[in-house]
Amino acid sequence: MEMMMSLTTDEPIQLHVTPGKNGTTQIVWKNVPEHHLKDGAVVMLFRHHMDRWPQASLKLRSSEGSRDIPVSLREGLQDRLHKEEWFGQWMKEDWFKSFLSSDAVSINGKGNGKGNGYDAKLLLTVEKTGKACFLLFLREGSRLLKNEFYKSWVGLYKSNRENNKNYLKGQWQWARKFEQHWILNGYDTYSYCTDTAITSGLQARFMIRNYDERARTPEWS
Repeated sequence: MEMMMSLTTDEPIQLHVTPGKNGTTQIVWKNVPEHHLKDGAVVMLFRHHMDRWPQASLKLRSSEGSRDIPVSLREGLQDRLHKEEWFGQWMKEDWFKSFLSSDAVSINGKGNGKGNGYDAKLLLTVEKTGKACFLLFLREGSRLLKNEFYKSWVGLYKSNRENNKNYLKGQWQWARKFEQHWILNGYDTYSYCTDTAITSGLQARFMIRNYDERARTPEWS
């Protein structure tokens, strides 16, 4: 069911992926400018942040509303607000992105769950070929960016039981070598994809210098 309201607003665009009925996905939007609607605003739902082809699309006719989409809800889903133009792919103009990242974990400033955080998060996700990827979310002005970013790295582990030194061979990367992407909800986003196919139990951990652990994601399930 789609709920519609028309309004003219200068408020920031809001776009969210939320649980729908019977395990499906609901797209919620708010504050979409009238000029975007006139130009042909379309919300597209993707499997993950690197996916190029939408699982579903919805043309917007109102500045605010919600709609259930027949796509199973899962971690990593991303909705994007695009201009409705077709040039071989839905990528002519990208106005806004949101990201379902409830499994993103905070990166702690002092390790071992103590002290103040860095205002940064870590997420284990999957790219379109099925490989495990790391996502970093860093707030502008974060202490991590100022103090530790160039000395930090992320590793991939077979399970939560592994020692910090026992990451999968070659499956790690310096944070400074991650690819920088868009700004999402006030966070700069960075990604790195490993050569390992995503499987149950895999875990990402964020380290400072040698093996000073500051965050670990839930095991992939």
